[in-house]
Amino acid sequence: MSQVDGRHSPLRIRLSKCKRGAAWTWRTAVTSSGRKNDGRTTVTLPTTNYGYLQGIPVESYSNVRPRLLIGLRHANLMLVRKSREGQIGDPIAVKTNLGWAMYGGWTADNFLDVISHTYHICTCNAQSVGELNQTVKDYFSLDSLVIKQICIQLSKDDERAMFLLETRTHFIGQRYETGLLWRSDKVRLPDNKAVAVRRLRCLEKRMKKDTELAKIMREKMAEYRSKHYIRKLSQEELSAKYDRIWYLPIFTVYNVNKPGMVRIVWDAAAEAYGTSLNSVLVTGPDQLASLVGILIQFREHHVDVCADIREMFHQVRIIPADQHCQRFLWRDHVEQVEPDTYVMEVMTFAASCSPATAQYVKNRNADRFAETYPEVVTFIKKGHYVDDMVISVETEEKAVELAEAVRFVHEQGEFEIRNWVSNSPLVLSKVDERMSSEKDLKFTAELASQKILGMWWETTFLSTK
Repeated sequence: MSQVDGRHSPLRIRLSKCKRGAAWTWRTAVTSSGRKNDGRTTVTLPTTNYGYLQGIPVESYSNVRPRLLIGLRHANLMLVRKSREGQIGDPIAVKTNLGWAMYGGWTADNFLDVISHTYHICTCNAQSVGELNQTVKDYFSLDSLVIKQICIQLSKDDERAMFLLETRTHFIGQRYETGLLWRSDKVRLPDNKAVAVRRLRCLEKRMKKDTELAKIMREKMAEYRSKHYIRKLSQEELSAKYDRIWYLPIFTVYNVNKPGMVRIVWDAAAEAYGTSLNSVLVTGPDQLASLVGILIQFREHHVDVCADIREMFHQVRIIPADQHCQRFLWRDHVEQVEPDTYVMEVMTFAASCSPATAQYVKNRNADRFAETYPEVVTFIKKGHYVDDMVISVETEEKAVELAEAVRFVHEQGEFEIRNWVSNSPLVLSKVDERMSSEKDLKFTAELASQKILGMWWETTFLSTK
């Protein structure tokens, strides 16, 4: 056996048996350097405690170092020729080409005494040390809960959606206008007016039986007209020719968490001749911030503020040409023989492209203020989930400052932020003077428990469940 500069080195070893003359030769045995920090091992073999181990030519050893390592390439040397075993859990003796060996059978206490060191040999160089160092850094970075922007390759549909959003979105007057995200420029739609007529009759039957629903529907339609969400088409418009026309059936849904609240849905998934509006639209890329990341940030600091954007989807107008693919039928008066034809002038909730479009417009509006409010722009992009805003900061002063700046930026795109909630009464009193008319700022049981992003928030205890 030899060593070079105190290091281990490969050897060529020949081993033979005295009786039979069998011999083995191997070249990859490695010797230990015997440094001062090499682990020493003591093993006391339990041959006296087990009768079937009597006569086995093995000895205990004390305070010795491993000196010869034989690789698994030479597993034939450890091939078991004979064995002796007792009950389950007892030690086992085996005879190999290198002689007798014994293993197993120690109790947990003895095992701790026997294995007092972990012995590891590694041939390291500067490159491998650097790689190991980087691997450890990467592991800890995953455990740090830092949310990073990940560059994702867009699909062909997402690339087309982004092209349409970038080229057809414009700030006109006081709000943004954009188009539907068509899957192709050559999309043609069948005549589905008959489907819309049937669905309207079904809705009218429900309204006839439910007078409260009828009252709510008529009030909603009047409200949408006043807000310029919907518009009745003139005879000239009905007679004109358009590349695409589609009628959206309407129906109502109830929110179990908000008793008495009815939402009108323009059904973009309704089919005619195997086609629906959603089937010819692309959804667009997922631009939402991580919900888990937002919830983690929400618990990060002492002062928290939440709010939401009022009717976010309805604040984005649809270009006139695409409005005719959002036609719907409605009778303002029961005695009308033929229903009137309306168009939805703004985005609808049911269109598959609306979520991506709303996020794009919200972020594009914020980008206008990147130089004057860089922190606010970052927060609007990463601290909002759809229309819900969540702020978490260290001080009440910072919370008020950030909330006011966010409200200002949103207002420039006709996005109204409302329904403020905070665990700080001081912040609530300062964030909006109109709050006093909307909510009682005393922390009653109702106000102290608020639903935020699907979780109940106990504002008085800074906890979610």
